[in-house]
Order: sequence, then structure tokens, then C-alpha cells
Amino acid sequence: MNTFKIPYNPTWFYTLPTYQVNSLKRLIRHNPQACKKNKIPQGYGQFGFEKTNPIPVYGMPEIETYLSKLRLNNGSKIRWQSDGKTSANNIKESIEQYKIYKQNGNLLTILYFSPYHLLTSDKAPKGFKFKT
Repeated sequence: MNTFKIPYNPTWFYTLPTYQVNSLKRLIRHNPQACKKNKIPQGYGQFGFEKTNPIPVYGMPEIETYLSKLRLNNGSKIRWQSDGKTSANNIKESIEQYKIYKQNGNLLTILYFSPYHLLTSDKAPKGFKFKT
């Protein structure tokens, strides 16, 4: 079991029922790979684009927070849709996959997220940047 303390309570913690927040914190605490890094140390492959190297985030709601700040390199906004769960042998917990679309609705790619970490990455996948 990971012995790290949960670092902070983001705003969305206060919008969820207590039992959901406690459940999420428990999942993070029990993730043996939970890290405070922009990349999961055990990850390999292209960051964010391969399920073997998902983007670490601090809980499921942080996926939406992360995606809301993400832009294409040219500054264009993106759209996204959850595409279910998957797994990889090198990542201990489930992995969330999201379809990423251009504003015109054309599918651009799929990004992978690992939602049980002590930090939400501030690293953008190749071809993306964060809004300023």
C-alpha cells in the first residue's frame, strides 16, 4: 500500500458526496504506483497516446479539468468523449480512454489517463499545449 498522504482537496471534492470522495482517496492511497510526477515512472511508449504510458491525474474529475485546459499546438480548442476503461500490464490500476476531437467534430486521437495519482500532470502530450 502507498503511504503518501493525499496532498490537497481540489474544488470538485466539495461538490461530491463524502462517500465518493473517501472512496476516491482510498483508491489513490492503495495504488502502489501513485506518484507526484508528470509521468508515471513505469510508463513506456508515447506519453498520453499509448495505454502503457497514460497521463497521471489526481482522481477521475481531474481528467475533465486537464482536458478543459488542453489545446492543439495552434491554440484551437478540443472536444472529448469518454471511451471506457482499458488496462495495461505495466499499469496497476484501470486506465481511462478518451476520444479527442477537433472543434469541427473530426476525431483526432485517443488519450489515456491513469486517475489514481497524487498529482495531476502538467505535461501536455505531443501536438498539444495548455491554454495560457
